[in-house]
Amino acid sequence: MGEDILKARLVEQGYVPETCQIGAHDVITAVEGAMDPCATCVVDRRVCKGRPERKLVAHKVEGEGEAPGMGRPNVYYFSGVDPAAALGLRSDDGSIAIGRVWPKSPTKDANYFSDIVTDWHFGFVGAYRLRKMRATQWSGKLHELFMRYGLTMICMDPGGGGLFIQGELRNPIQKIMNMDRQVRPICTLEDTDPDAHPILRMFKRGDAGIDAMWQKMAGDDLLPDQMHTVFLDALETGGIMFPVPWKDRKLEERQRIEREWAIADVWSLKNLSAGMQQLTKGQVLTDDEGEWITTKRGAKQFEWVGKKDIAYAMIYCYMAFRMWLKSGMQDEAGGDEEYAGDLF
Repeated sequence: MGEDILKARLVEQGYVPETCQIGAHDVITAVEGAMDPCATCVVDRRVCKGRPERKLVAHKVEGEGEAPGMGRPNVYYFSGVDPAAALGLRSDDGSIAIGRVWPKSPTKDANYFSDIVTDWHFGFVGAYRLRKMRATQWSGKLHELFMRYGLTMICMDPGGGGLFIQGELRNPIQKIMNMDRQVRPICTLEDTDPDAHPILRMFKRGDAGIDAMWQKMAGDDLLPDQMHTVFLDALETGGIMFPVPWKDRKLEERQRIEREWAIADVWSLKNLSAGMQQLTKGQVLTDDEGEWITTKRGAKQFEWVGKKDIAYAMIYCYMAFRMWLKSGMQDEAGGDEEYAGDLF
């Protein structure tokens, strides 16, 4: 079937508008993968007059500015980690993002769980930038956040020193807020320490969480494609909530936050605002005719304008949530309730 005839069929069936600039075969690939063809489209929407250009919808995420509800039923926190040495002025910082998950339908069942993504709210509540920090310092910060939020799952990029951080997380002594503290180690499912929290997922082929979510992949190039596609689809369909950007808040509210919140939490909110801007700068590589540029295995390739450190930490955070849904490990939340209050 010719390209024009195929494209006409797709328009007729309502998959894309008549003015769509994406090639017919790319539309079919998205549809067959149960994805919205507009989710990864980077064509100027003023040309196609299709779905408006991607804009992140801001909401007041439940619990914003409040102490995490340690042990609160059916509320879970996730973390995404994009490590980096960040030694140069133009290099990306290392970043950590925190996301909060709670059921869309109120329930009194403390053991409630659903593996259906649309049964849950997912909202970002914090982001942290780390610069010129050693693996031991990264590890201490992650243990600090684990104690504060009772993190259910952490997804980390193995690059940028991630593998070194993984090793440090297994240390039972961590320097937290400049003090040595006895902690319960954090490890992956592949580790054999029975006393450790197996909540770490390394974003690479061979990790148990990754393989459970996407089965076996033929090459490393397919994993970033899957990650971006899942995240962008959630972004386009309203499956992710964001706090109101810092610059969009009234002066009185900004002054109140700076007066009442801890300095680290104020910057955490500001970092999320920067991350939201970064998320709008990612796009799929296309050729002059609007067709996706893919690898030999058919994986889409992505590029970002400017820095992407917080954006990637946010994406990894959302991947942690999706891997948790796949695993059904609703009882993995942890943390130290007594210590949590000291961090505010």
